[in-house]
Amino acid sequence: MSLSVIVTFKVEPSKFPAFTEFLKRSLQETRSFEGSLGLSVAVQSSEAVVILHELWRSKEDQLAYRAWRAARGDSAIYMSYQREAPTFTDYETLLIPA
Repeated sequence: MSLSVIVTFKVEPSKFPAFTEFLKRSLQETRSFEGSLGLSVAVQSSEAVVILHELWRSKEDQLAYRAWRAARGDSAIYMSYQREAPTFTDYETLLIPA
């Protein structure tokens, strides 16, 4: 069963435009990372909140991705835009036939 991860970023309002531009560049790597099955992004501009819905083959794949980001120093870059630490919530993906 695949894993859905909801990541919530609460961005400093003054940094919100720069953060969304940063995501446009960096999330291409996420989509191409081994085990990634998909990624969508939603924003609430008035509150400077960004939600990522990541779909992974397994929890191990998602953890490998997060470790890769941390080893490259990307986690610090992501944090430089935030007003508080992002949250990561895991869900088992329920497949409902059409």
